[in-house]
This record gives sequence, C-alpha cells and structure tokens, in this order.
Amino acid sequence: MEVRTGSKLVSRIVVVLFTAVVATVAGCGGTSPGGPGGPGSGTPSLVVAPSASAADIVSGSVPNSFDAEAAAALGLADGGEPNELYAVVWSMYRQVFSAFLLEQLDIAGYDAELKNSSLGFTPVPGGDASFYQANSYLGLAYVYLRNNTNVERLSREDVEAFSSRAGGDNLGSDPVLREIVERTYPRVGRIVDSDEVDLSGYDMSGAKNCENDAVAFEVSYAVEFNADGSMADAEAQSAKSAYLEELATRMATSLTAELGHSVAVFVEPSLG
Repeated sequence: MEVRTGSKLVSRIVVVLFTAVVATVAGCGGTSPGGPGGPGSGTPSLVVAPSASAADIVSGSVPNSFDAEAAAALGLADGGEPNELYAVVWSMYRQVFSAFLLEQLDIAGYDAELKNSSLGFTPVPGGDASFYQANSYLGLAYVYLRNNTNVERLSREDVEAFSSRAGGDNLGSDPVLREIVERTYPRVGRIVDSDEVDLSGYDMSGAKNCENDAVAFEVSYAVEFNADGSMADAEAQSAKSAYLEELATRMATSLTAELGHSVAVFVEPSLG
C-alpha cells in the first residue's frame, strides 16, 4: 500500500480503524482503549482503533517533540500539522510496543500489587485520566506508558509497513511490525532526537528527569478529598506517597534489568 495523504486511501484506512473493535482480555482494568494480557498470557490479538486524533496527540504530548518537516516527508503531515495517517501509525505503533512490553516485563504484577495493597489505591476515573493514561494500550489500572511516540522518526519503509497493515488483527504478533518496534523504540520514544543528549526530562521541574532514550512509565491513582476540598486523610496520603516512591525505584531497577534497556518510572497522583 502506498503512503498517500489527502486521498481516498487514507480516508478508507481511517474509517476502518475508527470502526474497529479493540480485543480485550479478561481481568484487565483501567481506562485504556486496548486490553493486552500480561507476561505469560501469550501474544494478545489487537485490532487497531485510533484513541486520539492527530491534533490531540500533538497537543497532549509533553514535551511537544513533533517534527513537522520530517512528518511531511513521510506523508504524515499536511500544512505543518499531523494528518489522519499520523494518528493511525501512532496508534498501531503504541499497540505493538505495548504488546512487546507486556511480554518482556512484569508490569502487570506491579499493577496487581497496587490493586491489592492495604493502603487502598483508587484508580483514576476515566474522565480524570491524563492524555497518556487515557490512551494507554497496556490495559492496566495504574501503570501506563509515558513516552511520546514520534513516528515521524521511522523510515519510509517502516511507515509503509504499518500503513499496509492498517485495520488488521494480531498486530502484536506481526513479525514485521514487532521487528520495527524492537529496532526503533529507543529513538522513536526518546525525548530529544539527538545522539548527543544523555539525560533529559518530561517537565521543567526536574522531577521527571531520566536517560533521554529510557522507556518511561507512570503510576497514577486518584487522591481523595473531602467535600470542603481538603485531603481526605493526610496521614494515609503520606503513607501512599512513601510507598509509591519505593515502588517506583524498585520497578525501574527491576524492569531495566528485564528489558536490558533503561527504564524510568514516575509517580503522578491525580487530583481530579
């Protein structure tokens, strides 16, 4: 399939994708549009359905690292803005990458630990979820992928491989797409697209600094408040914060060893 924009081809792809149903796996919770299973559950069968428009992807991605010139050269942007095909490839890439991560890493185990904790972590309601959690394909209640996905950093051949499979199923087990993702995720997901940058960050505070090409996850839960706006239980919140700080460190260390690549884990309490 050719990569063309502004054509019936792209329109047909988008119609198929928006009407597709994402296969879910029993036992997966959270607000994600997809439901891959955890490690040992086998390769999930995924059907791509764009979870965000191209404009939402760019506006919701922090920091905004969209390269309009590179995207246009691949047929992924029109007039300096990402087009519908960009959203298609973005969604497909994140689904395949999520399937890969669930197979390689025990992310689901940490999510279950939070769910079963006696501290009582409340999942973030769908309406309060951040852009990254609302558009997660991990199928988990608390843990989601924080990396941006700059598909304009792919080669033309890689983009064509994704577009030619748009609307298909079993994306997570497609050997061509898996090879592309496993080969490219360090660059596609890095914060600054430069081999000269070792450390970078996801915000200006410095609280979310990590290796530039690290695979980044966030852990989020709903902070509970009283009717007057005060924190429901400050002592319990303090205990949760201490627990999550330890969990994030433990996760990052263990997942880095499992993946053989730097992994960062950030905690993002949701204030609603």
